[in-house]
This record gives sequence, structure tokens and C-alpha cells, in this order.
Amino acid sequence: MLVTATDYDPARERELVETLIAQSVAGLVLTVADPDDNPTLDHLDAGGIPYVLVYNEPKRAARAAVTVDNEAAGATLTQALVALGHTRILFVAGRFATSDRSRLRHQGYRAAMQAAGLAPSPVLELDYLGDADAHRSALAGLLGAPGRPTALVCSNDLLALSITAAVRDMGLAVPGDVSIAGFDGISIGRLVSPALCTIDQPTRRMGERAVERLFDLMDGHGARAVEHLPFHLRPGGTIAVAPSPS
Repeated sequence: MLVTATDYDPARERELVETLIAQSVAGLVLTVADPDDNPTLDHLDAGGIPYVLVYNEPKRAARAAVTVDNEAAGATLTQALVALGHTRILFVAGRFATSDRSRLRHQGYRAAMQAAGLAPSPVLELDYLGDADAHRSALAGLLGAPGRPTALVCSNDLLALSITAAVRDMGLAVPGDVSIAGFDGISIGRLVSPALCTIDQPTRRMGERAVERLFDLMDGHGARAVEHLPFHLRPGGTIAVAPSPS
């Protein structure tokens, strides 16, 4: 077994996949930046090299993948905030260009807002690996203005944790002033106080199913289709009833 990381860089993806092919690998489990418009995956398809995507959710290309329904998850999280009385909910994402998951979660957010008769806010795209200072600067104008958002839906947990620190540094209480939620269900989210509200993914089972399906493809009888595993909302302690208008 060989393990590599690409940082969701398409050029790096192609380079590393070619390196793995040169090592005569029998199959690949991959997470890529874009599972539909992807020359690297096209190259694997043309060469008949079996692979399974994990976390990715191709919508146009017929590719084997194991993930959760990210659009439904985005809607579920947004609906939970709407049920708490929030009407000004902002979606904060990592760069869309490097994550189909973020794009799909945002689509779910938009659908839930529109279904509730609310206007979706323009997405705020940030470097999710940026520090709290950078995130605080990006949020300052939004959270310091009248009619500010009362809830932030973040496209992943690492971003949500950094945003939580930035919001607190601005003198706002979480969740008293601003509710914050993330995605992925990473372990550290349970260890912070209060625990992070998140969409919990069955990460271990996703990996197991990806390998099981890869073996099926290598044996010549696997399906090139997306398999959705169940997710669940973990409320944590970072969301609360929307604050009363001041």
C-alpha cells in the first residue's frame, strides 16, 4: 500500500497518480479536487485502471465513489438553524475550486434557505488552513455591521474551529451571539468547549467500503456508481436559539 497527498492541486494529482502507476499499482483509492472535470481520472479510465473515489461525489461522470449526500447534509444543517429561529445565516467555505464537497454543501444550504422563504447570503470563501487573524479580518465587516449574520455554516470542521476562535476574539459569544456549525465530525470537535455542532460522517466505514469496492472493480464485477453512506447531525454546543434583535 502506498499513501500520498496532493493538497487538491490538479497538477500534483496527475504527477502523483502517474508515479503510482509507474509502481504498477493494481488499483487506487482517491480524493480529488473535481471528480467530474478531471484529466487525471479520464487518464485512468482510458487506461482501464480501477479506482474508487472517497468523499467525492461525481454528478456527471460514471465513477465509483463512496461518500455522504453532501447536498442533503448542507440542507439538514441549515434547517436545524432555521428551526432555532435564525434567518440571517452565512455559508463560509474553503475554496470551491478545490472541493466539490463544499460546493454541494453550499447547494444544500441554498435550497434549505429558499425552502424556508429566506434569502441565501453570498458565500464567503476563505483559506480553511488560514489562521484566526486572517479569518477575523474577513469576518470583521460582516459581523460588525447592523443586521449581521446570527449563524455561520462552515464547509468543514477545521474552518469552523478557526472561525469560532476568530468570532470570540471579536468579543462575540458562541453560541449566544453567533451560532457556528461545521462538517466532517472530526474528533477534536468533541474536545473543545462547547463541543462543535457538525455533520458527522462515517469516515472509517467510507474508507472500508472504498477498499471493498476497489477489490470488486479489480475482480471485474464492480459498479461505477456513487454510494451514499448515512450521516447524522451532532448538535454539540455551538448552536442555540437566534438572539433577539437588538
